[in-house]
Amino acid sequence: MVAMCIVLLTQYRQVFMKTDQHECLPNNKVHERVPASPPIDENVHQFTKTQATVEYYQNNTRVHIIIIARMSTGSTAMGSMLGKVENSLYVYEPDHLFLKFVYHKNVYVDRASYLKEMQPRLCTFFEELYQCAFASNDYLDGLNKCVLYRRKGQSLQYLSYPISKRELTSFCRSKANIISKVLRFVDIESCLPTLKENKVKLIFLARDPRGMVTSRLRRWDRFLTPLAAVSNANYYPTKAIVKEHCDWLTMVYNLLQNASKWLRDNSMLIRFEDMCQYPDVINQAVYDFVGLAPSSLGVGKPHNISLASWLNIYSYPELKEIQDYCPRHVYDDFGWRRVNSKEEFERAKASPSWYHDIPAGRVALKYKIPS
Repeated sequence: MVAMCIVLLTQYRQVFMKTDQHECLPNNKVHERVPASPPIDENVHQFTKTQATVEYYQNNTRVHIIIIARMSTGSTAMGSMLGKVENSLYVYEPDHLFLKFVYHKNVYVDRASYLKEMQPRLCTFFEELYQCAFASNDYLDGLNKCVLYRRKGQSLQYLSYPISKRELTSFCRSKANIISKVLRFVDIESCLPTLKENKVKLIFLARDPRGMVTSRLRRWDRFLTPLAAVSNANYYPTKAIVKEHCDWLTMVYNLLQNASKWLRDNSMLIRFEDMCQYPDVINQAVYDFVGLAPSSLGVGKPHNISLASWLNIYSYPELKEIQDYCPRHVYDDFGWRRVNSKEEFERAKASPSWYHDIPAGRVALKYKIPS
């Protein structure tokens, strides 16, 4: 049994290493994956020739937004939607960049203790970003080393390569909105003074741990099905991923429950399941919250809209094992229904609507769920 666990864990490491290596291309190949579609901002390709006349960073009307989430919780859809708002700079996962190129760590491990070392740098980065004053070269170096951050950053990909600090600074200053997405922000409380000073709007995304772990295993695992991955109670990745996700959810819930007036007014929590079921409601609520006009270029709806596919993947003992990795209070706090018996499990599988219309739970939502 121990030998089997070692083999499986080794296979997972091979998957992580292989995927990680192919995220970034050599510099001489950097343009091969940049799409040839027209720029989101029609003037952005002219930027290096004509200095922008308006510097929004000195204007109090500029909007700062951070999407704070975990992997496989809908952040790609939300970031893509807000990143397409006119005259915006979208900064894709600076935490991924720092972890990979500054701290040289595995970007797929999101355990709080593993990420602790990076948190101060992440906080100072936001301070630099909102002032458009990049004191360190580490972010710029990462942009130039890896096409991923420029391609995902949408408008950044149309800057001339390699990007200079002067060009990045001027480009940043010319934008009316700065939107960031982070997946490895585990010490938010220590950074609140910086975020408050810069009038940042915070959007937290939360997803049922059973759906989250199933999505992660489907995405990453080239050797095992999710069913095989949880068939052993001692199998590290599944248990750790769920427990760490639930620890993060607990941290976010406590942070928002005990929030100051500023944080209550400037934060919004959105459940992945509501994004899937009510995308129009959620999109409008987000635009209202951040004070931006909707973009005609896309909506924030996750690709995976099968909310409870995990009911058809696992047996009841396997599902219960996964479910019990997470404390009961997390399900109650966020409104996710637990499967409490084999009979209920069978009824849920037979009724697709069992998981729809999830109650609000104890968490405060800034949008109304359709009745």
